[in-house]
Amino acid sequence: MGQLQKSIHNVKESREMGERYMIFEEMMRDERKAGREEGALLAKRAFIFELLKDVGRISEELEVRIHELSDEEQLKVLHKLVAKAESIEDFEEKAKKVLA
Repeated sequence: MGQLQKSIHNVKESREMGERYMIFEEMMRDERKAGREEGALLAKRAFIFELLKDVGRISEELEVRIHELSDEEQLKVLHKLVAKAESIEDFEEKAKKVLA
């Protein structure tokens, strides 16, 4: 562990390596952010599918259309719509604008 800390210290001391380290650190931050955003989208879709299963059978076409959505606001709207839907048909009718 001490060797690793010493290596990191040496890298930070070197100007060129320091710049590379900072760029690498920024890239890692961006990757983690992208991963969190993708995870949030997956969770929103999962909530929608869970509620849809309670109101009826989900068609393959509907499933694909929801999986293709990557806008959080659209997914929020669908989540609210399915929470109020009495059937799959009711949901599909109300969700046409979002899924178009």
